[in-house]
Amino acid sequence: SAFSGDHVIQVCSVQTHSNNLALIQPCGNWSSKNNCTWNGWIAWSLDSEGGKLLHETAQKALTFGNIHAPRVIVRTDGNSCFGGYDKIHMMRITKNR
Repeated sequence: SAFSGDHVIQVCSVQTHSNNLALIQPCGNWSSKNNCTWNGWIAWSLDSEGGKLLHETAQKALTFGNIHAPRVIVRTDGNSCFGGYDKIHMMRITKNR
């Protein structure tokens, strides 16, 4: 749980799989905050409405990232993995000020 909390990232890639796995790749080097098997990506399930909203948010962050340079904040809990990647429970996009 030492790495639980909010982390500021820039979204470089968004990916989905047919097994309802959604992923984002932060720009730069992302090391697992939840002690998961794989580094470099953050994941969540598309099985719920919340998961689908996270995916829409990730797409917006990717689309507008180079134009408006928003801050993207993701929340990890320090121990949840999904598909071997850090699982997030929240994503927030805010304007840089």
